[in-house]
Amino acid sequence: MLFCSLLCFTGEAMASSKGAAGFTKATTEVSSYQTPVSNLMKAIAAVIALVGAFNVYFKMRAFV
Repeated sequence: MLFCSLLCFTGEAMASSKGAAGFTKATTEVSSYQTPVSNLMKAIAAVIALVGAFNVYFKMRAFV
């Protein structure tokens, strides 16, 4: 009886450590994408801002 409960407890502890290691690995992997994705989003925002600025400029020139 003691052996069975010890075996179940050890199995749960191992599963818990594998889950924690998986979450740690996933967190590290996702955080490694943070800088490139941030730079990509800044580049996209810059292009959108330039297109918007040109639209405003050309519409203002049309009224003059």
